[in-house]
Amino acid sequence: MTEPEGTLSPERAAEVWRRAAQLQAQAAQRLEERSRALAVGGASADPHPQDFTLDEVRAAAVEAGIAPEFVALAVAEAGGGTEQPLSPAGESAATAYLGVAHRTVEVARVVDRPAAQVYAAMQRVLVGNPWNLALRDVTGDPLDGGILVFDIPQYTSTSMGPFAYHAMAVDVKQLQVMLRPVPGRAGACELVASAGLTRSVRRNFKAAGWLTGLMGGLGAGGGVGVAAAAGLAGGIIALPVLGGAVALGGMTAVGVRAIYRHSLRKFTELLDQMMRGVDAHARTGGAFAPVPRPPSGGDDGDGGMTAMLVTTTIT
Repeated sequence: MTEPEGTLSPERAAEVWRRAAQLQAQAAQRLEERSRALAVGGASADPHPQDFTLDEVRAAAVEAGIAPEFVALAVAEAGGGTEQPLSPAGESAATAYLGVAHRTVEVARVVDRPAAQVYAAMQRVLVGNPWNLALRDVTGDPLDGGILVFDIPQYTSTSMGPFAYHAMAVDVKQLQVMLRPVPGRAGACELVASAGLTRSVRRNFKAAGWLTGLMGGLGAGGGVGVAAAAGLAGGIIALPVLGGAVALGGMTAVGVRAIYRHSLRKFTELLDQMMRGVDAHARTGGAFAPVPRPPSGGDDGDGGMTAMLVTTTIT
């Protein structure tokens, strides 16, 4: 049976998706081979042959067939951290410990308005209450697949609400926002908000290991102090309140996993709420779409897990 022009049967669509996945895998393989060639050949402009400039990283990825917008997202997520990544075995252990297999949290929403209107709505919503984002950097055209990198405000119990709280709990400090056209839908665009979790998983896994290993011998205060001194994540030190006291001594892997997954779920839900707010502002001009003000403090009012943050000095 002949398919109508411009359409694909479910079988043909599945074939296209499989082939696209193969092409992406081949692109990743080419990128790995390219990185090895640069390192061995000393082609990097850096005095150390294993180091690459950002331009080399971007060029090699695009040459391998990785779309520029995804390269920009990956660069934004990587940030300027100097921590060593986990080994493959460490990644597997962290996944099992925290119960989180993905390394990016992403929320996307199609808005039936031109990109310029959505961008204007973003300028009203994202920097206002309760999100209070601060623009750090822009890569590319913000109206056509460019990446806007925002700093998430630091949580304080007196001035910030659930969004900053749950971002702190999972140790996510930046948000990447992308606006891009929707193929075949004139006058519509897709709004994507994402945050990388690689650093979050790594630091929370390490912090959890330190705390659970040291809690018995050093006591609650000592365990938190050592974790802080070691420069580990502050997010996992969002611990359940039990009988008016922080139950540090009884923290287990099950408890850590539950806390982390809870805050990650709430953070994702709030990102979706943020996207819906931008959508409403774009369609109404903001006149009938006030941004809600969630209650301040760690209690998110959802009847879920109650938590508090133990204040630490973490970089």
